[in-house]
Amino acid sequence: MELPLNKASTSASDSGPLAQGLLELPDVQERRILVGYPDSLATRNIRLTLEGMRNVTVDTSPVSGDTFERAMQHEYDLFVLSLEFPEITGEYLYSLIDKAYRFGIEERISAPPVLFMQEGNASLPDSLRGDCRIRGCLRWPMSMDGILEAIDRALPGLGKGNALS
Repeated sequence: MELPLNKASTSASDSGPLAQGLLELPDVQERRILVGYPDSLATRNIRLTLEGMRNVTVDTSPVSGDTFERAMQHEYDLFVLSLEFPEITGEYLYSLIDKAYRFGIEERISAPPVLFMQEGNASLPDSLRGDCRIRGCLRWPMSMDGILEAIDRALPGLGKGNALS
């Protein structure tokens, strides 16, 4: 069997079902997560786990200023932020991101949900307990299964990624 090499013969025809509007391509929304945590190894492990096991794009940053800039450059579905950066608290960083989201150029309603992370004791400060966008506090280090479960609870519907199982 000979395959056509002519570019015109390999392009989609104008009379096909897609061209006639009978078929629609699914609307696939890219899900994005921003992880801001001072430990580069932790953010790398989280990124590799989530991108390998879930259909999601993960951006990471170990610096609070860079985390803020990334939050302004893209729309995210979830933030995973350290409660303690060397320069600033995670609570204050999230409030700055929220204000920039609400009063920025695009005037979004508010910042997306957030999971906070910290080493050792994983308890939210009392000041963070009343905000419905805050989905919890993760203790680092934790297992990758624990990370996946927490992300799945915070952001349902991610679907399975490239996992072999």
